[in-house]
Amino acid sequence: MAAQTEASSCYGKGPLSDGTGGATKNMPTNANIIKLAEIKALGTAGTDDAVTGGTAYYTIHVNTAGEVLDVAFNDGTFVCLYKDGQYTVGKKTDNTALAASSSTISIATSVTGNAIVNPIA
Repeated sequence: MAAQTEASSCYGKGPLSDGTGGATKNMPTNANIIKLAEIKALGTAGTDDAVTGGTAYYTIHVNTAGEVLDVAFNDGTFVCLYKDGQYTVGKKTDNTALAASSSTISIATSVTGNAIVNPIA
């Protein structure tokens, strides 16, 4: 929810852009997402938006229209994947492709998240 809130807020300023190709950068920031999420394990983001002190991580893909396409969240034990309007959870040990080691936000044109291996029912 924090990712979508921040993406929608940025989109209110214009299409989302990572700043490549000479475009003005207009992207959600780790600092704002971490603040909205209120999950202490995500750590803190400095003025350069680099995250420190985190034990949990996320990977977020958004499109230029401010829509969150997918989110993978790793709390160190479990991985939760949001894609296609559904959440799936699995153990981190089974889902190393989803077990990010740093929090990232990037532009994508379609859902890019992998599937959860051995989902927990």
